[in-house]
Amino acid sequence: PVETMAGTVVATRIHDISERKAIQSIVESSERRLRAVTNSLPGAVYQFKRTNDGENHFVFMSVGIKDLLEIEQPDMDDMFRQIFQSIVPEDQAAVLASITKATNQGIKWIHDFRVRTRSGDVKWVSGSAVPEPRDADGSVLFNGLLQDITASRQLADELSHQAEHDALTGLVNRRLFEKRVDAILRA
Repeated sequence: PVETMAGTVVATRIHDISERKAIQSIVESSERRLRAVTNSLPGAVYQFKRTNDGENHFVFMSVGIKDLLEIEQPDMDDMFRQIFQSIVPEDQAAVLASITKATNQGIKWIHDFRVRTRSGDVKWVSGSAVPEPRDADGSVLFNGLLQDITASRQLADELSHQAEHDALTGLVNRRLFEKRVDAILRA
């Protein structure tokens, strides 16, 4: 309100925000569809950031991480620590080295590793991620997927065992025997 000699005058400004609301509705609808897609994929879709000083953190993680690692309520601020601690200790150094290599070279990250779930089961996980161009501050954002490959690893191990052992006796077959003798003779 503005007081004038003629009395109190109220000035208003009216804006048509229908275009802004329409755009907002489109963005919200697009976000819902994107979440529906990421949450329906097997495994966990994520965005991971590696800063220039070597800090690691997840920017986004789909709900698939709950099934993969049996994490009830993922805490985004603590997600890297939660996931890293679930990696079998013998695999941790190799996972970090592969992340560092992908970050430094700006290449796709691909690494298979084992995790121990909250219930104590060990699962094989295949991780892959594509880097975006390096940010001005030197950090790199990766868009990726973590998938449970336990069944395929077990099948591959079983097929390998069957290919190298006699089905009746369980002893190594001639092919594996010759391979081992050759390795010993070369050493």
